[in-house]
Amino acid sequence: MDVVLQDFPRVVPEGAVAHFAAIPYVSLVPDGEGRPAGGVVFKPAEVQWSSDTRGQVTLMHDGAPKLFDVSKHTSRGQDFITLDSHYREWYGYPAQGLLVLTLPLDVVIDVLAAGGVLVSLPFVYGVRALQGESVSGASKTGP
Repeated sequence: MDVVLQDFPRVVPEGAVAHFAAIPYVSLVPDGEGRPAGGVVFKPAEVQWSSDTRGQVTLMHDGAPKLFDVSKHTSRGQDFITLDSHYREWYGYPAQGLLVLTLPLDVVIDVLAAGGVLVSLPFVYGVRALQGESVSGASKTGP
């Protein structure tokens, strides 16, 4: 069967950061409609299954053999097969290696911000106490 390929940008799933499920470069999922990226001729009998739902197959794409991950799932009594090719790896982009250089800067900014908060808290609460305010920040009311 002929299969039309789509090229999707990959993004972190919505809400993954809030649920601590955002693992860098691992938890990316396809986003949007994608754009056409050609097609391949797929024969399910050629898949080398490693489990009931996962396998791999090598198909010709643009005159060169490409390895595709194959996944199978069933929905409403129908079997669906998905082909996925990771032809771009996150470390394959030359500029992304520069991100490693930003880690020390991020650490310095975080330490300065946390240190600034810790140093300023006694002064903020001291000034509030001198003005007669409560520690919680509510104004003192009286007769």
